[in-house]
Amino acid sequence: MTKNSGGFLLGAIIGGVSAAAAALLFAPKSGAELRKDIADEADRLLDQLQEYSDIAVERGSEFTQTAKEASSDIKLNLKDTANVVKDHLTEATSKVKDTAKSAKKDFYETGKDAADSVKKAADDTKEELKDTAEKATKEANETADKAVKEVDEASK
Repeated sequence: MTKNSGGFLLGAIIGGVSAAAAALLFAPKSGAELRKDIADEADRLLDQLQEYSDIAVERGSEFTQTAKEASSDIKLNLKDTANVVKDHLTEATSKVKDTAKSAKKDFYETGKDAADSVKKAADDTKEELKDTAEKATKEANETADKAVKEVDEASK
């Protein structure tokens, strides 16, 4: 029962008792009849109050049972949800680890490829410089030989 309906019930009981008492007190009856009527009305009201009390206890038991069942259901749902979240996190962690391993491997291979490319470019450049130096040396020697010949011819 809610707080408001409990107040209403109490008001109805008090109102009923007051109305019954007023009816008995203002009725033209002898003292013995009045006392008997008051006792009968009191017994009836006590029986009615006992019925309301039994109903309240029964409803309280029902509410208690419903609350226990609901809390049990909530507990199971939370446990299931926690397990689902745990499974998702485990799966996500595994995917992140796999992605990190793959990225590390890709980075290593890319770095190795870049290093190989740089080494090849350096070797090619070294070869070109060697060829260029040999050509320049050959041309310089030829020019020097030509200059020596011209000097020799001029001195004759």
